[in-house]
Amino acid sequence: MYVSFYSCGMNESQSRSLKDRVAVVALEHDESRVWLLHEGEAVPAVTVMRPDAELIHVREGQERHLHSTEANENSYFADLALKLASSSNIILFGHGKGNSNMKNKFLGYLHDHRIPLINRCVDGGTVDLSAVSDKQLLALAKQVWERQ
Repeated sequence: MYVSFYSCGMNESQSRSLKDRVAVVALEHDESRVWLLHEGEAVPAVTVMRPDAELIHVREGQERHLHSTEANENSYFADLALKLASSSNIILFGHGKGNSNMKNKFLGYLHDHRIPLINRCVDGGTVDLSAVSDKQLLALAKQVWERQ
């Protein structure tokens, strides 16, 4: 597997092994939470945090080329891809529409960098992650998995 790293320091919580398991991932702007689908525990197995953005002075005319929402995005996605590499399958949930949906951006990252992990990803859909509990998200992931 080829992963391009911009940052080697992975900021994550205490993690349990994802090897050969189905991972459920809720991708948000600043963090991604990962559960094990068939474990039945509502506490995330892994939490990958986005690195803090560096403050960069950008001229007003150049601002559109480096939005603050894109800062450290590649290192965030590289860390997440590395953590998910041993999973057998991955169900992804995002929040928002279009370019604000981090699930879509993560899938784009995997595609653009030709990371084979994309072949094991299942699109769980768009969910209002601020309004759904961890247990509800896992129940929704089980429904998605059973439809596969």
